[in-house]
Amino acid sequence: MSSATLHIIHKYVEKLSRLIPLLLGSVPYAEKDGMIQKVFKSIPVLSSLESSKDSELHWQVFNQRMDILFGENMRNHDGGLFYLQCNPFGIDAVLEYVCTAVETGKLPLNIAAIKVKWLVDGVEEVTYE
Repeated sequence: MSSATLHIIHKYVEKLSRLIPLLLGSVPYAEKDGMIQKVFKSIPVLSSLESSKDSELHWQVFNQRMDILFGENMRNHDGGLFYLQCNPFGIDAVLEYVCTAVETGKLPLNIAAIKVKWLVDGVEEVTYE
């Protein structure tokens, strides 16, 4: 695991956590059974036993979740992130997941960093900052 890349991802995560409270009022609230929660339930995180055995599976979960929710083709007509929603069922849950996924040390950090930056950039577009 590259410590420089890990440091970069931590900076992105810190920025995301600072941006979330600054989301514009136009950002919709996530529902308990909304898209983010549906994706998280349909693509569950690996158990600790599975996770310890196969880094590739851990990456697949992260990659699928991020692509389905925030991939390049998941933009609305204004170019914003289609599934960006606020509250604990929305971007807060995504932030918590990203933190957990990064800390496991099972992700290819150079690729994960690109996906996390994409998310940060999308959130930044709809903040007061």
